[in-house]
Amino acid sequence: MMSWISSPIKSSLWKILFFLMVILITSTLIYLNTNSTFWTFFSIIVLIISVHDFLIPTTYQLTEKTVSSKNTFFHRKKNWSSLGSYWIDNNGIFLSPFSQRSRLEGYRGLYLRFSGTDRQLVVNFVKRKFDEQSRND
Repeated sequence: MMSWISSPIKSSLWKILFFLMVILITSTLIYLNTNSTFWTFFSIIVLIISVHDFLIPTTYQLTEKTVSSKNTFFHRKKNWSSLGSYWIDNNGIFLSPFSQRSRLEGYRGLYLRFSGTDRQLVVNFVKRKFDEQSRND
């Protein structure tokens, strides 16, 4: 079993400042165009929700049977047997239910961020699980 907590907002001061500037500029423009505090606060809430993965710490857990991600608002859990492929990038690893790239995988897959853990341990664990799966098929 493997478990870690990823909190991307803690990793970079410039990302925090950029996010705050985007909220400030967007809310100011909305207020100037609508003169409504309701729509201004609504826009701030929508912006925060849209980047919740960046703002809220996420706990990832890899077990022999499942992989899961959990934060304050969302909990996603998948069986390894339901996953068909994986894609590694600089920040994490994407687990897809499809054997090849698909437009739907962004909605059905699961992204594991490397921050908060050793990248190579996660990659090795995932590769091992997919190798086991391919031998069993």
